[in-house]
Amino acid sequence: MEERNYAEILGKEPDIAVRAPGRINLIGEHTDYNKGFVLPVAIDRQITLTLGTRADKKVIIYSGDFGEEVSFDLSQDSYDSKRTWSNYPRGVIQSLKMEGCELKGFNAFFRGDIPMGVGLGSSAAVEVAFAYGLDQLFGLSLKPKKMALLCQEAENSFVGVNCGIMDQFTSLLGRKDHALLLDCRSLEYQYIRLNLKDFRLIVIDTGIKRELQDTRYNIRRNECEQGVKVISRCLKAIHSLREVSLLEFNNIKDFLPENLRMRSQHVIEENKRVRLCSRLLEKGDLQGFGRLMVKSHQSLRDLFEVSCDELDFIVEKLRKDPGVLGARMTGAGFGGCAIALIKEDHIESLAQGLSGKYRKRFSAEPNFYPIKASAGASRIGRV
Repeated sequence: MEERNYAEILGKEPDIAVRAPGRINLIGEHTDYNKGFVLPVAIDRQITLTLGTRADKKVIIYSGDFGEEVSFDLSQDSYDSKRTWSNYPRGVIQSLKMEGCELKGFNAFFRGDIPMGVGLGSSAAVEVAFAYGLDQLFGLSLKPKKMALLCQEAENSFVGVNCGIMDQFTSLLGRKDHALLLDCRSLEYQYIRLNLKDFRLIVIDTGIKRELQDTRYNIRRNECEQGVKVISRCLKAIHSLREVSLLEFNNIKDFLPENLRMRSQHVIEENKRVRLCSRLLEKGDLQGFGRLMVKSHQSLRDLFEVSCDELDFIVEKLRKDPGVLGARMTGAGFGGCAIALIKEDHIESLAQGLSGKYRKRFSAEPNFYPIKASAGASRIGRV
């Protein structure tokens, strides 16, 4: 597709430009919507958004990645079933309006280099780019935590994905060379410096695209909610799995139906792994961190049942390689990506060997993305 920019498409120069990064979660999967702990990083792949004001109430948004344009009046809140990419900014606009923010008409052009549908937070980056950009354009003075919650609300209520807060929060508040230990109940957070020495974080894309609108994601969330209800009857009144210790769970787990027991056990144990990993990374214990990555994957595979043959194949091959300290699936599952901690001088040879084995088994080509922890959303002037 021919490269075009804001001025070519919309006939004038933009007023501002902003960026919002994707994210990868080091550990802590399906814990965010259970009010637990996560350990993500903002990555050096991003959505870039240029914006300009209009004199009327019209909104024109052009996606450089899809080569499509939508236009609508600010009073229109309808879901677009044809150009579904536009529902992420539409949802943000609706959330801002419901918050009482005064918006005017605007033109927008965005594009990104975050692979879509592989678990790197591309949808949240779009939401954050629009929320942050409109905040800058119209002087809304929203605090980052509030902005993240509004973006989450957009995805929950407008797009229809019952996601947690992690992706939006990380895209806004990530820090270069740091992970973000986030308490998804209180939204308190701390930065964990990443001293990876001669190792690198590598994302391996299985090539299996997945949509979070897929009912399997919402089924898992519902199972966790049902687990809370059963545990509340057996143990004590709780509001989330975050509130249950592993000792308490082990005392009552036999009262839960098998699927609810498995889902609950993963979340409770995963929360423990997240907090332990943050301490290991602070001490520079990369081997200990790598071992917990593998345990996390095994739990997601066996207890939460969100892995797939392709992810399991990649993780199993990686964990047997002497140049790899740890590997796990990352993201919601049902396809998408694995993440691995690999010795830097070993990456090229490993990628070649793994690609050959993957092609032989699945007749498909995996993609490898070396990543670095980057800063959260920011203004970048005009582009």
